[in-house]
Amino acid sequence: MNTMKARMFRILKIRDSFEGESLPKIHLSAPSREREEKLFFSFPRKKRNFPSSEKLQEITLSPGELPQQGWYVTHRKDHDCWGKVTRATSEAIEVSLFREVSLEISSHLRFLPPLKGGVVTVSDKGSRGERQDTSGPALEVFLKKLGVEVSRSIIVPDEKEKIREVLLDWTEHDDPCHLILLTGGTGLSSRDVTPEVLLEIGEKIIPGIGEYMRLSSAERNRRSILSRGLGVLRKKALLLCLPGSRRGALECLAAVAPALRHAVEIAQGWGGECGHDHS
Repeated sequence: MNTMKARMFRILKIRDSFEGESLPKIHLSAPSREREEKLFFSFPRKKRNFPSSEKLQEITLSPGELPQQGWYVTHRKDHDCWGKVTRATSEAIEVSLFREVSLEISSHLRFLPPLKGGVVTVSDKGSRGERQDTSGPALEVFLKKLGVEVSRSIIVPDEKEKIREVLLDWTEHDDPCHLILLTGGTGLSSRDVTPEVLLEIGEKIIPGIGEYMRLSSAERNRRSILSRGLGVLRKKALLLCLPGSRRGALECLAAVAPALRHAVEIAQGWGGECGHDHS
């Protein structure tokens, strides 16, 4: 049994726990500091032995293998996650929301295991404390929407050996990253060496990642074709180098984000074959 395989469920029923009535659909606002938003998911023919001090919106899902605590949830064809499993038993699960969401009867949900991620900011000035790093933290926030939990982050200078040292450690560690993003060093100056490092240590190049990042950015900025962003596999980790600017890094990541989890699943041996839609 593949314990890291995504779980798919169909919504059978939506019950308003406050009013006690069934609803065709619901919309929940994004949580705030003052108010958490949670959902309670139950399953047919299972006892509702799930004590809670709160009244939660209750969603009945189709039968299936239950996800585990810490997993993320999104819609079937969407890659942006909106909630995380905070409690799980053999009968039911509780999900805490981190952004707004709409749910309706007969729609499908995907529960995804968390991926382990790392973010490397490549910047001479940033490594010396002369420039605030805005790209790295922004990428960490974006990765959460993909169900990636960033456990490692670092700022290094534009030096091949420093970059290589970090990447080798993060891919050969006892608990290696599944996905590593590098921001910076993709330009044409003599100090821009990030792509060279990835090409040296990468075991497989993924041409489509760099191609599509440039293609998607070129309509807004013709100079983006000069960026040398790319993607490679090392061991079982997926490594991407992105532009150094916050805007450029986020735009390029957003362009390829829908394919990243599938790429990781293939590399890790959890999924099927590239190019096939298994959703």
